[in-house]
Amino acid sequence: MLLTVDPTVLDFREDYPWLSIDLLEAIYANPNIDITWKDVPCMDFVVTMRTDRPDFFRHVIVSHKMENHQRRDGVQEHLQWEQDEAREMGWGYCVLSRGERWEFEVSTASYLISLIEGVALNDVHEQARVVAELIETKNRQQPLDRLLDSVSKVVPCDLNSSYAMFAASVCLGFLSLDLTARCGPLWPLKLASTE
Repeated sequence: MLLTVDPTVLDFREDYPWLSIDLLEAIYANPNIDITWKDVPCMDFVVTMRTDRPDFFRHVIVSHKMENHQRRDGVQEHLQWEQDEAREMGWGYCVLSRGERWEFEVSTASYLISLIEGVALNDVHEQARVVAELIETKNRQQPLDRLLDSVSKVVPCDLNSSYAMFAASVCLGFLSLDLTARCGPLWPLKLASTE
């Protein structure tokens, strides 16, 4: 969920099949080769991220492993294999372990995603951009409900649509939230520092 609301993330693929060069060469030599699922390991996530250069993207392999899972036999060797594969591709690599540190951020991301349920983000791109600009202009640490009510009068739309466009503006990267701060109708909106 955090990948969905991170403004630097352009795309992510979950359970990404990873074919070795040897297997690709074998398929090329014999397109009828019999391949089983055990021949094709998966990376937990492959993430495409923005960089400072608009014509250049960064790819990162993210392995999601619970801390207690990392102590199981063979897991450290598997993580090392993932890291080696990422390095060979010139990609970044990290291991994320779920724990208390992430629970709050995940709940904020979950809240935002619930606001855009049923919204086709491709269809609201321009409206979300406009709402983001209004939010940045009108944000004076008032509760989110009041902030979005004032935005809804300018757009114009109803308050529910204003909430949906707010969440869309985050998911589309027009706004960057501080996910460590409370986010909801009663709390002031805390934008992430852009410095």
